[in-house]
Formats: sequence, C-alpha cells, structure tokens
Amino acid sequence: MGGYDVIYNGETAVQMFGSLGIDFDLSEYQDYYGPEMATSYATCYVAYWWSSFYVSDVFNFVLWGAVGLILLVGALRQITNRLITGRLPTPLRKFQTFVVKNIFLSSTFGTKALEPVSFIGAHGALGRWTSFQIPTRIHSLLVGTYVVANLIMIVAAYDVPRPNLLYQDLGYQFEAYARYASDRTAILAFGATPLVYVLASRNSPIAWFTGASYSTLQIYHRWVARIVYIHVFIHSVAWTVLEAIYSDEEIIYQFTSPYWNWGCVGTAACAVLVACSVRRIRELSYEAFLIGHIIANVFYIVGSYYHVWYIDPDYKYLKYIYAAIALWSADRFFRFVGLLYLNLAGRLFTKSSSKKQTLAAEGYLVGTGDFIRLRLTPSASWPALFRAGGPGSYVFISTPGFKIYESHPFTIAWPSHMSSPDHSSAGSSSDSDKQLALTSVTTFEETEIENEHSFELILKSYSGYTKRLAEELAGSDAVEYKEGVAFPVKKIKLLVEGPYGAGVRLEGFQSVILVAGGSGISATIVHLADLARRVNEPGYRVERISVVWAIRQTRACDVLIPYLLRLQHLFPRDVPSDFLTLNIYYTGETRQTLSLDEEKRSELHASSLAEIGSLFQPVSTSFASLHVRHGRPDIALHVEERIQYAEGTIALSACGPSGLCDVSREAVKARLGGKDGVDSDQLVYHEEAFTW
Repeated sequence: MGGYDVIYNGETAVQMFGSLGIDFDLSEYQDYYGPEMATSYATCYVAYWWSSFYVSDVFNFVLWGAVGLILLVGALRQITNRLITGRLPTPLRKFQTFVVKNIFLSSTFGTKALEPVSFIGAHGALGRWTSFQIPTRIHSLLVGTYVVANLIMIVAAYDVPRPNLLYQDLGYQFEAYARYASDRTAILAFGATPLVYVLASRNSPIAWFTGASYSTLQIYHRWVARIVYIHVFIHSVAWTVLEAIYSDEEIIYQFTSPYWNWGCVGTAACAVLVACSVRRIRELSYEAFLIGHIIANVFYIVGSYYHVWYIDPDYKYLKYIYAAIALWSADRFFRFVGLLYLNLAGRLFTKSSSKKQTLAAEGYLVGTGDFIRLRLTPSASWPALFRAGGPGSYVFISTPGFKIYESHPFTIAWPSHMSSPDHSSAGSSSDSDKQLALTSVTTFEETEIENEHSFELILKSYSGYTKRLAEELAGSDAVEYKEGVAFPVKKIKLLVEGPYGAGVRLEGFQSVILVAGGSGISATIVHLADLARRVNEPGYRVERISVVWAIRQTRACDVLIPYLLRLQHLFPRDVPSDFLTLNIYYTGETRQTLSLDEEKRSELHASSLAEIGSLFQPVSTSFASLHVRHGRPDIALHVEERIQYAEGTIALSACGPSGLCDVSREAVKARLGGKDGVDSDQLVYHEEAFTW
C-alpha cells in the first residue's frame, strides 16, 4: 500500500475488509458521511489497520518462523556433524574452513570476542563503565539482522492517505504517523517478549535443539531485550505526545485511567530491567542485578498485561504475554522439580543412609585459601541422560537460607560415577614436614567417595558468594607447615541445580590441547577424567595431551596435583612418557616484585618456578612431563607444535579468563585455511566461558 487516492479506491478498500479479516461496520458511517465519503473513510481505516497491525503481525510471524528455522538447522547440525566431519569433498572442506575461520571464529572487529572493550576507547573506571562485549561475526550477523529489521519496521511501510478522515486536524500527517508508530512498536514489543524469556531460561528449548551455550544465548537475550525496550519507549513517548497535543483533555487526566497507569508501570519496569543489566553493575553487584531483574520482571509482565486487558480483555495480543508467562513458569517449574529431586528425594522417598546426604556437601580451602574444593552429593542420582556430568557440564549452587534465590554457575571438575581415589598415593610428597601436617587434617584424597553420584567443583575465591563460602570454610582450624597451610574438610549445606550445558567429547581426536587460567582448570580436569573413563572404548584415539595452565600463585598447584594422582591410576600404565605434558605458566607479579630491580625479580621468579617444579614432583616423573615457565602462555606456539609433530586431528579446549580464551581462539583461527593451514575438521576449537 502507499498513498491511496481515497475517492477512486474506496470500493476496493471496502472489498478488502473480508479478505484481511477487518471487523469494521461501514453502515453507520454511510448515513453520516454519505456513500462516497464512507468508502473514503474505509480506505483510511484500511491504511490505519495496515500500518498499525498488519505489518507488525507479519513481522512477528516471520520472527518466530526464523526461530523455528534456527531450531531445525541447529538440530540437524548436531545430528549430522559427526557423520560428515572429515568426509566432505575437498572443495566443500575448503569452503567449510573458510566459513569457520571468518564467520564462526572471527571477532566482528579486532581480536576480542569475550574480553569487554570500551566503546569510546576509555581506560580505567570510565573504560569499565563503557565496556561491552564484541561477539563473533556469526552472532553479530544474526543480531545485526534482527536489529536492522526492527529499525526498518519502526520507520518504514507506513501508509497515510490524503486527505485523511481519521485524522482531520491540520497536523494530521504527524498525528497519523505517531499513532501508527505507537501501535506498531507496542505489537513488536509484545511479539518479542516471549523470545526474551526463552533465551534467558536455563531450560531453554533453543539450547536443547542447537547445543548453544548459556553464554551464547545471553548475547541474544540482551540484544532482543534492548530492542523490546526501544519499542516500549517509542510506544510510550508517541502515545504521550498524541495525548498531550491532540487530546481534548489535559494529559494529567490520563492518570485516572487504569490502562494508562499500568502502561507506565510496564514502561518503568522495562527501563529498570535494562539499567540493571549494564555490564558494570553486574560486575560490581550481582545481587543488585539479580534482585532488580526479578522484581522488574514481575512488574513488566503485570503492567503489560493489565495495560492491554483494560483496553480489551480479549485482545489477541495478550497471547504473547500468556506465552511469556508460560515459558517463565515452565522454566521455574523444571528448576524447582530438579532442586527437589537432587536435594530432597533421598529424605522424602528412601529409608537408606542416603538421608544423610540431603543438602550434603563438603569442602576445604586449597593452597593459601584462594581456591575452594567442593564435593557435592545429591540425594538422588542424576537421570541417565545427564549422569556423566562430564565435559561441558556445569551446575548452579546456592546456600539454603535468606539468599536461596542467589545461585551461581560452576564447571564440574570431577564427574560422578568415577573410580574412587587411590589413597596410597594421593598424599605422597617428598616433604616430610608437609606430610606430618597433613596427617592431622582430612582431604578428599583420604576419604572414600561414599556415593557414586558425588561430583566435585573447584572455585576461585573472588568476592560476593565465593568469598562468603571461603570465609565459612576458613572457620575451621588450619594446620601450618613450613611451606603453607593445610585446611581441613568441613561439612556444609548447599543446594545443587543442574547439570546444564551441551556435552563435549574429545576422545575422537589424536591430539588434545587443554588451555586453562586459574579456576578454569576445572574444565581441564573433567576432560582428563572423561578421557580416562573412555580409554578402552572403540572410538578412543587420543595419543597426546598437552595441558597449558596459567596461574598467579605457586600454591594454586595444590588444586591440580591431587587429580593428577588420581588420573595416573586410571590411564593405562603403558602410555608413552610424553602422553601428558604439563605446561605451567607462572604469571604472578606483586607491587613489591615490580619495584625490585631486574636481577632480584629474576631470582624471585626462578625461586617460584623451582617451587612449582617441586610441587609437581610426585606426578612429573612417572605420569606426565613438566615444563614450568614465567610469563603468559604462547598458545599459538603450542598449536604449531601439535600441528608440526602430531598426526591426525587436533582439538583445543579453552576455559579461563576472557582474554586467555580470545588468545586461544585467535591461535586456532590463524592456522586454519590458506596455503600452509589446516582444515577446520583437523583443528577444532571449543570454549567454555561464563560471560553473563
């Protein structure tokens, strides 16, 4: 449609009523306007209906059709990925490598896809407040398409007939455009609201079908939510302008209307949702973000619902609010059932000793107290589909009490249904003083795993929840020895929810590179455990494993060593001496060391590296070769070494700080394609990062 001549096309407009589903009785206007003017009025009404409703309905239909198509493509990709990997003809493999390198692994701009950057190039506090995440090109392509399509819908495809019997004021064109834009943006906001909720859900069908990580879904959740807010803002401003300029009553009288007041509630709540989700606020106070989101979410849904309900209780656009409520309720229901099953089923439905395991967890501080090891024992076994809780899996944990609403995600470090630790070797060390100290405390290596579905986590004590948890565990008496402190195991009560995440399996690759930073070693450990569990399976092909770990404290080694002592008894004894290579990078620097001259700093670094070497001595000779260096890891060098000296396929999995993951992704990307590069099915990159 566009620019109707109302006189000559009036009859056509009337005929369109039935085909377009417009409920409009023209007879009452024929007596008032006359037949000819009545048909002109009909033309104006069709233009209004087209601009305000039809275009919006078509867009929402296309939006959800696109979501369905993405689900279908994602599901087919998961099914066929293993079948076609390495079997494509050479031209298709080259094209696939080009797409993976330039679309899936490339940041939209520069080299950072996880590490936030300031959009004004600022540093310091201002840089942190103006920072945002630049996604990879595939995400930018999808997000950009959605954003541009919505912006086009805001400004285009309007039809304002001249003259206009619906808007007869001298400024009728502005009034018509304001009314059309107000209606359209409201419908677009409603249509996308269920998508905001399904993207935020922990039990999202999108994650089930596509295998997308929670962090990936959060990228889309935030952008769709921002667009919804833009629509809500335009709708509110446009309608306010209409009432202020063209209404016969003062705008203050609108606040006597329930529909108006509830609209204001929904708009304000939407603004709070966007404000609370600012990255810096999430970093400074996760609780403010979480509480603000929960409360504002309720007001947004209630306000939006009653805003429309007071206009027409049977209005068809309420279906989007019902869908959003249904999706949110379903997610909460499944989460609640999961919490009951994993944390209370043993108490409610069994008479065995598993009652002791209700809400059961135990943990202790590691090294200097910067790391926490937790062993959680659900009161019931995970369903068979999730039983492994292996690589790529994570759980949410919370503490029963006032802040039970606050739960935090952590990667599983030691999966359930694994062999018990070997107590004879778990505590071995050449330091007799340390051994004497450790005899008076209990560690996980000295306690039998009583329940086969127990699993373990590794946490880094930062601030907020992890800091409070560390303080609780530090309440026990610690035992000192000349090199540090031994913290005893303490019983605590924790609620566990999960597991979530798409499983990642690496046993089909000839070489595996596991990159970690700090507590990201959890992902490395669970990969090693999973490989040890599958070592005798037919599809197992791993010949070399290289671990690259960046740490800031020498005593962080106490986190990894116990697991290596377990693993050396799970892998075959006849593995080659270079089967597992440990590359430890010590990056620790303090203000004191930075103020020293170069010679003294070198001496301190050498002493730290020697200490790390001595800590790894129990495993570095018999099970793994050890390389300790100072400085940040050169991931590209490790990738190049594997390509040069290994045969077959290579997988690199990274978990840790955003900067380390970006460097790892770039290292893989640099070796794909080109004259001397490899194909994307020969060098595969996987990333585990919590960026929300």
